[in-house]
Amino acid sequence: MAFLDWRKVYGDIYTVWFGEQPAVMLCDFDAINEHFVKDGDTFTGRPIHNKELLELVKNGRTGVIFTDEGLWRDLRRFSLHTLRDFGVGRNLMQEQILDEVSRMVSTIKQDMEKKKLVNIQSSIDISVGSIIMQLIFGYRYSSSPEKRAEFAEFKALIDQTIKDFGSAAGLLFQNKAHRYKHVPIIGTFYRRMDNIRTRLWKMIEKNIENRRKEIDWDSHSDPVDYTEAFLRKQHELETKGENNPAFTYEQLTGTLWDMWIAGQETTANTLGWLCIYLIHHQEIQKKLQTELDKVVGSDRLVTNEDKPKLHYLNAVITEVQRLCNLVPINVLHRATKDVVIHGYHIPKDTIVIDQVSCVLYDEKYFPDPMKFMPERHLDNNGVFKPHPAVIPFGVGKRSCLGESLAKMELFLFTSNIFNLFKLEADPSKPVSQKRNFGTTVQPSSFVCKISSRY
Repeated sequence: MAFLDWRKVYGDIYTVWFGEQPAVMLCDFDAINEHFVKDGDTFTGRPIHNKELLELVKNGRTGVIFTDEGLWRDLRRFSLHTLRDFGVGRNLMQEQILDEVSRMVSTIKQDMEKKKLVNIQSSIDISVGSIIMQLIFGYRYSSSPEKRAEFAEFKALIDQTIKDFGSAAGLLFQNKAHRYKHVPIIGTFYRRMDNIRTRLWKMIEKNIENRRKEIDWDSHSDPVDYTEAFLRKQHELETKGENNPAFTYEQLTGTLWDMWIAGQETTANTLGWLCIYLIHHQEIQKKLQTELDKVVGSDRLVTNEDKPKLHYLNAVITEVQRLCNLVPINVLHRATKDVVIHGYHIPKDTIVIDQVSCVLYDEKYFPDPMKFMPERHLDNNGVFKPHPAVIPFGVGKRSCLGESLAKMELFLFTSNIFNLFKLEADPSKPVSQKRNFGTTVQPSSFVCKISSRY
C-alpha cells in the first residue's frame, strides 16, 4: 500500500531507492501503456546492479525472466514456440488440465468423506504443480507418494525463497548482497537463501539428468517435454558446431526455475485467493453457480468452449486477479537508452518499474477499489467486458510468458470447482484474508466446509 500512498503525494511517476539503487516507478495505466507497449524495446533491459542477488537466489542472471540483451529474446522465442508445440492455448492443453481437474475433484471428495473441514489449497497446489511439471519434465506430481513428497519439499523451498526475496533483507540484497553475509540477523537471511538455492538446484539438476539419460538421441520423434526440447536444441547446435549462449546448461536450469514460478506459484495462489473471496461473499458464489447451472448443468465438466457464455464467471476471475494484486513490486526493467517520461529525462540504464499494483487499485478506473465487485467487469447487458487496465500479467515485450496457460487454468479450475462444490467457512475456523507479502502475495493457509452441489 506504500506505493499507493506515495502516488497520492508524488504523482504518477516518482523515484524510490532499493538500498543505493534508484528506481523510477510508473503508476498510471496510460503512462505504462505509452512507454512499455508503444515504446517497448526501450524497456526490455534488466538491471545490471543486482548480479549478486541473482547469484544468491538462482545461480546468476539466467532464465527467460532475468536475462538481458539478446539472450532473453532467443529464450522467450524458443519457449513460446515449444509451449505452443505442447498444446498451450489449444485443446490439447485443455485435455491435460481437465485430467488434473478430475484428479483434484476425486481428492477433494475423498477428503470430504474423511474430514469435516478440507484444505482445498493443497489439492489445488499439487494439481497445478502437476500441470507445469508435465510440461517441463514429463511427469505428474500426483503419480506416486515419492513425487508428492518431492512436490512438498520443492514448494516449501520456493515459498521461502519468495518470502525472503520480497522481504526487507531481499531489498537490501539488491546491491552487493555478499557484504551482508556476516551481518547479524540479516546474514541469517543470506545464508538461508544460499542454502535453499543449493537444495533447489540439486533437485532441478537431478531431473534434468534423469531426462537426459532417457532421451534416444538417434530418434527423430518430437520431444515430450520442455527439458527434452531444450536438450535436443543443445545437441543440434553441438552437432553443427554452433554456439548460442542462450542454450547453455545454466540457462536451462534458470528457465526451469522461472517456469515453475510463473506456472505454479502465481496460478495456485490466485486460485487460493479466489476460494477465499467466494467463501467470504456467498451471494457472489451463488450467483456464479446459478450461471453455471444454466449454461453447463451437472452431467459434464466445464470446458473452454463454455467460456464465451459464462460472463459472470469470467468477471469473477478478473476481479479476483485485480483485487488479490498478486505481485507487490513488478519485475525490474532497465532503460536501454535515454528516454523522456512525463517530461522527465531518464538516463540509459535507469531502473524503471511498471507498477501494476497501483494500476489495479486505481480509483480512476476502479471506484471503491478495495471492494470485491465482479459487476465492474460487465456491461449494462451483463456481458463480460474487462477494463484494459486489468493487467495482472504485465504488458510489453517482457510480459508474463505463461499468460495463455494461466488463463486457461484459472477458468477450468474455477468453473469446475464451483460447479461441483459449495465452499463455506466454519465458525470454529474463520478463513483469513490476511495478505502475506513476498515476491508474490500469498494467502494464509485455511480449511473450509465443502459440500457437493449434486
